[in-house]
Amino acid sequence: MKKILCITMVFILALSIAGCSVGKSNAEKTAKNFMDALCEFNLKAAFEYLENKDSHTLPFETLDHLMETMRISMEQGESVDGMDSYVDKFLVPIYTKLVEKLSYSVSGTEKQEDKYIVNINLERINAENITTSELNFEEIMSELATELTENGTLNKDMSQEDFLAVIMEHTPEKMAQKMLSLIENAGTQTIPVKLVIKKTDGKYLITDESDIETLLSSTSLNM
Repeated sequence: MKKILCITMVFILALSIAGCSVGKSNAEKTAKNFMDALCEFNLKAAFEYLENKDSHTLPFETLDHLMETMRISMEQGESVDGMDSYVDKFLVPIYTKLVEKLSYSVSGTEKQEDKYIVNINLERINAENITTSELNFEEIMSELATELTENGTLNKDMSQEDFLAVIMEHTPEKMAQKMLSLIENAGTQTIPVKLVIKKTDGKYLITDESDIETLLSSTSLNM
């Protein structure tokens, strides 16, 4: 009788451990799927893992959507002639590099009652080391004019209007080169965050107790 009772207890314990293991695995899978999407700037996919996704504002769906929104905004605004390619020549390479620098790792997962706490270390560029004051516009323009003169794009026979048009056409790309250099030399920083995950209606979803806003602000890299 004691042997049967012992076997039964071991069986129940094994089921309990297996259940916890499956729950932990599913919680971490949700966390990783969310972070993978977030680190690619795919907010539409990331928000699908939020328990209350409708309570969060979706600033943009994907990186491409963000860039297209900016293009439309510039087209509707009073942009300077020659700057209509600003998004493609400046913003696209900058944001692409920022996305490349985003990564994360799971540092641990623990169960608290009916929830799982997944601890994440988000790795991003150290934005504190990047300041726009390091971009000397006059110096950049002088350097650009010299380069364009040396390669024959600019010449002394051009009118002032044509001269300025050529300068403005190449300015976004030159500014992007300088900014990309700053990003490469900025180093990285680690931001610890937590995702609180709970099984809801058969799905493991991220609750509002999580550091959602911290993650969104950290990955947007407002500088």
